[in-house]
Amino acid sequence: MWTKKLEIFAVVCIFLIIFEALGNVDGSPGVSSSRVTYSRDFLLSLRSSAIGTKPSNIPGELCKPGQRTKPRKRGRRGGIHRRLKTLRLDDRRKLPPLPSILLSNVQSIRNKIDELETHAKFKDEIKNTCLLAFTETWLSDLDHDTELTLSGFGNPVRLDRDRVITGKSRGGGVCFYINKRYCNTVVVREAICTPDIELLSVSLRPFYLPREFQQLFYTLVYIHPRADASAACQLIADVTHRLDTISPGAPKFILGDFNHCTLSKSLRTYDQYVTRPSTHRNTILDLCYGSVHGAYKSLTLPSFGASYHSSVYLMPVYKAS
Repeated sequence: MWTKKLEIFAVVCIFLIIFEALGNVDGSPGVSSSRVTYSRDFLLSLRSSAIGTKPSNIPGELCKPGQRTKPRKRGRRGGIHRRLKTLRLDDRRKLPPLPSILLSNVQSIRNKIDELETHAKFKDEIKNTCLLAFTETWLSDLDHDTELTLSGFGNPVRLDRDRVITGKSRGGGVCFYINKRYCNTVVVREAICTPDIELLSVSLRPFYLPREFQQLFYTLVYIHPRADASAACQLIADVTHRLDTISPGAPKFILGDFNHCTLSKSLRTYDQYVTRPSTHRNTILDLCYGSVHGAYKSLTLPSFGASYHSSVYLMPVYKAS
């Protein structure tokens, strides 16, 4: 009697084992008390079917958390230049702590406004640049801001050459264009025109700013080739000291066409970021000084129109703490 019952129990156990093993033949997961198993053929079929398709065909338990809706991209180029080219200012999470800048001596912006408008609309490197800084704008009171508007940037923040003070009938002048997607709060702090220098200083409070910065100060200058270099440098230093009293810990940058002048003696603690020649004579005339060590890396871009100055693109490399 007991022998017959043992034989029946053994047959039932063998049958259950065989049934569980056969349950995985078609590739469906076999459920046990501790884990889910898949056959090798089933996993290989998932790999081949997932190429070029969304990962929705892959079971959820095979995906890592956060990777079930978006596949990992491979083979993409890296580097700060590549990231800035593809940067969209609408994505605030990816904004750099300092603005990207395009600095150029345009030699009459009035004649190049159509070219600038085309770049501002269709060239990503210009369209997504935070600040456009132009020297030698050659503007006067006869030029209205509505004629100088750029798409995405609006009207320029400008300082024209004063013909009465300087005694020069043409030339000179500086202006900023601020990307509206980067900053709308702009305050003009200094606007000075002398026979030696034209200087325009603004403070910015952009939409995104690292917590270690209260605001940003940018000073754009144009120094005449026959100007008194020591007087021009002393005026820049005086303006910088006045800005220090407004916000001592805020970063301050001075950029523009310096010609034969240098701030290495008047502002000894400031870094100079431009390292490549900006003219056909292999000279560096367009400079950028700043109070933040290693804040920018410079690149040389083509000039606008027939200007003999190449444009300088300043990429922010500073990392917020």
